[in-house]
Amino acid sequence: MKSIGRLLQLLLVFAVVTVFFFFFWENSQAIQIQFLHWMSPEHPLATSLLLAFCAGFALASIYFIVEVFRSKTKLRQKQKEIQRLQKEVDALRNNPLQKKLNNSTEISRSWVNDLEQSSASIQTESPKKNDSQDLEQTHIDSKPTTL
Repeated sequence: MKSIGRLLQLLLVFAVVTVFFFFFWENSQAIQIQFLHWMSPEHPLATSLLLAFCAGFALASIYFIVEVFRSKTKLRQKQKEIQRLQKEVDALRNNPLQKKLNNSTEISRSWVNDLEQSSASIQTESPKKNDSQDLEQTHIDSKPTTL
C-alpha cells in the first residue's frame, strides 16, 4: 500500500514538473515590467507569472499562519475556561448538599416555630369574641340614623 502511495506522489511530481516545463516553453516571450518610475530588465513572461504566483502564495500563507495563531490562542482561552468551569462543577457535585438542605430546613423550622409562638401569644393576650357577637355589632353599627 505504501508503494502505491509513493508511486502516486512520484507521478504527481512528474506531472507538475512537466506542466511547468511546457508553461515556460509556451510563454517565453520577453517582457519588460514598468512600475511607477522603475523598469525591470527584459525577462520571459513565464518568470513574471511564476514570481506573481509565488508572491500570492507567500501572502496567503502569512495570512493563514496569523489566523492559525489567533485560533490557537482562542482555543487555549476556551480550554482554560472549560477547565475552570469543570472544577467549579466538580466542587459543587462534591459539596454535601444534604448539609445545606438540613441547615435550610432547620432555619425554616425555627422561623415557623417563631411564628407559631408569636401567634399563640397574640391569641392569649386578646380574648376572642363569638362570631355572632361580631355580626350583631356590625349590624348595629351599620343601621342608618334618622332624625
